[in-house]
Amino acid sequence: MKKGLLFTGLCMLVSSMFIFTACDDDDDEIKIEPVLSLAETSHVFANEEGDYALAIFANGAWTLTQEGDWFKVDKTSGNGNAAVKVTATENTTDGERSGKITVKSEGLADQVLQVSQKKEDVVLKVLGEDSYLIKPEGGAMKITVEANVSYTYEMTEWVKVSQGYDASRSDITLNIEPNFWGITREATVVIKNAKDQKVVKEIKLTQESVVAEITERISFDGKGEKAVTIALDGDMSWTLDEGYMTSAPWLTCSQLDNEIIVVAEQNDDPQRYVLLLLENEETGFRKTILVEQEPYSAITMDLSTDPGTSGTSNVDIEATSEEYAYYRYVKNLSSHIVNVVVSAEDAEWIHPSLDKNTMTISLDKNEGEAREGDVIVIGTDADGRELIVKEIHVKQAKEVVEPYIRLSATEHVFTFGNSGETFVVTVDANVEWEISKDGDNGQLSYVVDGDVITITYTQLGGPIMYPFEYNVHRKGMTATSDNLNQKISVMTTRP
Repeated sequence: MKKGLLFTGLCMLVSSMFIFTACDDDDDEIKIEPVLSLAETSHVFANEEGDYALAIFANGAWTLTQEGDWFKVDKTSGNGNAAVKVTATENTTDGERSGKITVKSEGLADQVLQVSQKKEDVVLKVLGEDSYLIKPEGGAMKITVEANVSYTYEMTEWVKVSQGYDASRSDITLNIEPNFWGITREATVVIKNAKDQKVVKEIKLTQESVVAEITERISFDGKGEKAVTIALDGDMSWTLDEGYMTSAPWLTCSQLDNEIIVVAEQNDDPQRYVLLLLENEETGFRKTILVEQEPYSAITMDLSTDPGTSGTSNVDIEATSEEYAYYRYVKNLSSHIVNVVVSAEDAEWIHPSLDKNTMTISLDKNEGEAREGDVIVIGTDADGRELIVKEIHVKQAKEVVEPYIRLSATEHVFTFGNSGETFVVTVDANVEWEISKDGDNGQLSYVVDGDVITITYTQLGGPIMYPFEYNVHRKGMTATSDNLNQKISVMTTRP
């Protein structure tokens, strides 16, 4: 808005200016001298897009030309004073740029405005050398970058970025894998400006091959399944020593390029062993590796109801229908287990959580039938493998409700002489029920339809002066409490 106001103000200023004239006392004719000038002869634009008002002072016709394609003008000719709007585009180049505007008027000297624009203020520097010799065993390497713009990096498979930022001064941390390929290898790390993808720096990495140090022993935990890789130098073959052990069906060996991948199955037997022989016939190299596996029973995770040192063999839960929290404790974890997780399978009413070795198992209130579920406790290793799984079985009893019989009304007075009048009572009960009456009265009768009792009054004689009672009680039983024996009292008005 300020730029627009400035340009408008200059236009008004230029239009209000006038040309001084010269008068000769001896001559009545007024002579007007031709005029052409500019308010400024140079202007510098910032690197971003912007406007500039060029003030032209003239008293005749003029034309305007420009040299430079990075700016534009809003008029190229005019007559008299004028303000020309000059608009520069953003400078995204690596350097400054310049141009000029020339204003011409016949018979007068050309007026020139020199224009220039600053380059984009970009900082993107990669410090350090252009090439590095990497040790065969690999490791971490840092590349320092100074930047106020985003940048990207490209590299090969055996060089990975573990930490880096896309702007400001930062360290890009590279993790370089060991070279077990037997030959020297090279890679190039390419760092680019993210905006225009121009290469800022290429860093060449050279890494010689490791002389493989082959282990003498491979130890598997009882769970197995986890692969162990042995890197080989040169052309080696491998066999299982059948002289030491006739067969090892629990062990799988496969070769991929210059690596042997060894995998053991779960061991439900005692400790077991086998020898793996490596051999290079050309060089005479020979290596024997002992492969051993502990029994699965060595992977331990005990559950207890006691927070102390003693344990228990039964951690299952038998709960009432009420909402409640139970506690169980995880103990005796073998060294392979680095994490324990708990969950409830297909039982949304069970809410297990674990804080260190204390497990809280919270149950929702049961408002229905008895239900069962399981809390699953899983011990995992550093790779997330499930080494051992245990279950806590949870039973929750159904909600206990005392038996009851409730009536919508317990008394009624019929109008004497109003034969055929009825009285309706609704029964609410959680037990089977029936109706009986004390004595007999020929003027009253009842009908039961589902949970509705309809009592009908038929006048056959005098009024019913004293209450006649019906008993609604548990079916097949004589009522022993008010909760299970409700009375309906009926009589008539006096005549």
